[in-house]
Amino acid sequence: VGSSSMDIRMEVVDAAGRECLVSHFLFVARNPFTQTSQRVNPLRVESAEDREMFEERGQWAAARKARAQAQRGDASVVGKGEEGAAERRERWIADIMDKSQVAQDMPALVPSGWVWAHDTAHENILMCQPQQRNMAGRIFGGFLMRRAFELAFSTCYAFAGTRPAFLLVDDITFRRPVDVGDLLRLKSHVLHVEHKYNPGPPWLGAQTASHAVVHVAVTAFVVQPEKPSSHVTNTFQFRFAVDNNAKPLKAVLPSSVAEAYEMYGAFVQHAHD
Repeated sequence: VGSSSMDIRMEVVDAAGRECLVSHFLFVARNPFTQTSQRVNPLRVESAEDREMFEERGQWAAARKARAQAQRGDASVVGKGEEGAAERRERWIADIMDKSQVAQDMPALVPSGWVWAHDTAHENILMCQPQQRNMAGRIFGGFLMRRAFELAFSTCYAFAGTRPAFLLVDDITFRRPVDVGDLLRLKSHVLHVEHKYNPGPPWLGAQTASHAVVHVAVTAFVVQPEKPSSHVTNTFQFRFAVDNNAKPLKAVLPSSVAEAYEMYGAFVQHAHD
């Protein structure tokens, strides 16, 4: 528990008491009248197990903040051990943009194992209905998450050529509210592919010696044609496991520096796991 946030852990166990799923939910308390942060009651940590879990999640929160700062390039406020984060990021960006420039200038020489990020993109658009609203009259965040997940799953499926297995939800941001009647546009693309030379999760279904993890990003926009205007309301990142032996997965190449920075975020998340 922070001053205005709560980190809630949920565990799912089977009949034999085996742990099947662990989820962490981060909630932020807001004052509905002032639209500012609202203080929450502090948590009393008593047992050794509680203290261990409390410290673990505190370290996770600090690492998450450091990752976000490193991705923004804010070298003055990165955590201990992250002093060279900005330099590492710039080297990574320069290296992948060199590959991108070669591919743009000499497309006939692009290795067959690469694909442009924009060629993995998919999108859909929908009208937000009253039955999707929450108690505050806005569109329920869970509805947005579900639609983003469905698009991300489909994007990974089309990219990999085989049915993926869901691994985890990475960062989700809620930047602006979505209202009833809004025209919502969702865009997705593959950010990063990492190859794991060990068996995949049990729910992947295939008994393989290796698997791949595919990072997919989804961005939600509210589009207002009458103005006209379009603004980002949410960003989502998901990871899926794919059978590495079914079809060889291509590496993803950015066509712009902005795409490269977005990919670096996924690369950093992978490196911190």
